[in-house]
Amino acid sequence: INDNGGTKEVADFPLFVDVTQVVSGVQNGFNAGTYTVSETGIAGYTATISGDCNPATGSVTLAVGDVKTCTITNNDQPGTLIVNKIVINDNGGNATANDFTYQINGDSPVSFEADGSNSQVVNSGSYTVTEPSVLGYSTSYNNCTRVFVPNGGSATCIITNDDIAPTITLNKVVLGGPASVDSFGLTI
Repeated sequence: INDNGGTKEVADFPLFVDVTQVVSGVQNGFNAGTYTVSETGIAGYTATISGDCNPATGSVTLAVGDVKTCTITNNDQPGTLIVNKIVINDNGGNATANDFTYQINGDSPVSFEADGSNSQVVNSGSYTVTEPSVLGYSTSYNNCTRVFVPNGGSATCIITNDDIAPTITLNKVVLGGPASVDSFGLTI
């Protein structure tokens, strides 16, 4: 089942009855006895066993003449995109993380949590995280463009906002007289 961006197929999961490799959908002959069905799993997929096999252990007992079927279903897991916010207020700013929002692939803005860390469950794939600008703050991104989130895994984007130091321009005008602008000391 690839409903969260996964791309694996049945052939990607080797199947076994005890140590004997078998092919999906093909009836295989075995002597009477107890066997365990299994597969080589793939990270990012959850396996469930059903049918005539024990769902917890994969064991099946065959008597003479039995025809039993076991099914292993693999379902791709969603991933997690973590977006962290760092706010630097070293020039008189007072914004906090929840004063900012971000967008994933241009979707609707999402507000940051108070602690500055948001986790979103997403399908496996690539994502770009951006942030609308906030007056008085510069923005820098770390691992926020084409971030790949694998099935069952996570990726982190960090957005840092630093308050911009304000500036003052002081203009001196001298009207008449022999003094010039350089004749006056200016202070703020």
